[in-house]
Amino acid sequence: KSTSEIVGELEREKVPSLSEENFVKLSSTRNTGEIECSTGNQNSIIKESDLINGVLFGLKLAGVKYLRHIMCDNSSQIRGKALKISTSNVQGFKRGVGIVEAVMGLPLCGDVLCEESTTDLNHMLTLVPDLSSLTPVPYSTTNVNVYGYLCKKGGRISDFCPRGFLKRMITAASDLNLGVAMGVEIEFQLMNGGSYLDDTTWASISALDNLDSFFE
Repeated sequence: KSTSEIVGELEREKVPSLSEENFVKLSSTRNTGEIECSTGNQNSIIKESDLINGVLFGLKLAGVKYLRHIMCDNSSQIRGKALKISTSNVQGFKRGVGIVEAVMGLPLCGDVLCEESTTDLNHMLTLVPDLSSLTPVPYSTTNVNVYGYLCKKGGRISDFCPRGFLKRMITAASDLNLGVAMGVEIEFQLMNGGSYLDDTTWASISALDNLDSFFE
């Protein structure tokens, strides 16, 4: 569909609430500048520029103000920058945001380079967004997240890019007829009015005893 057709459909229909099920599922970008997308049982091929225009327009109509370009660094910390949707366009979206290479050499506890880091403080990388990762922020109605690839000048994925590394490892595993499985460990803190309910040491069974009424 053309940009005008996408815009027309959005204007004629009531804009749905911003939620996971309302997001179009996308495949990776093709070399032809086209993207395969699916909504429900329907699949179609659309020009990348038209899709980005439609997405930006739809996000504006849904009241989204900021697009968060995010990444997970080597210390498992989520980092990124937010851009205003009102000033975004196709070229700006595709260009992404600048991230200094040295961020991949920072520890979790501070902004000082690890002593043995080979990253360069003077070298800039570009965090290029991956449309297939576009997701709403569950605790904010005005922000959406999009993950990206850390790229060198010219568009090649940097060796320091965690998503690029994962992609290479999945390919290497596949070549050995191996699959990759992911496990998620969820941890949380119980709080009441800003105060922690549990002040015991790690995995102490007394925590369950002290909070028995809560679990009931």
